[in-house]
Amino acid sequence: MIVYHSIQIDMGISSTGKNLQFNIGEGGTFEILLPNPNNPEKSFMTRRFFHHFIEDSRVKEKVKYIFGKDQKSIESALQILKDFLDSPKSTISRVPKDKL
Repeated sequence: MIVYHSIQIDMGISSTGKNLQFNIGEGGTFEILLPNPNNPEKSFMTRRFFHHFIEDSRVKEKVKYIFGKDQKSIESALQILKDFLDSPKSTISRVPKDKL
């Protein structure tokens, strides 16, 4: 987990999509999770995948399928995330500093 502008962001490698153990060099899928702005009023999920917040379908595809061994795709997704969180359109809740 990292914190950016008091927003908790979870990132990690989740799977290869093969229902098998990782093999060397595969890398898995890089995932970014953000606080769910609809929780708890409209959703029981506390976190949502970042691609659910993206409206542009081309950008959404770029951040939805990122392979962990593709450094350029990860860097691109992190720049998209930063731009999103810095924009006034971001609906992500900031966590009070005493709760971090």
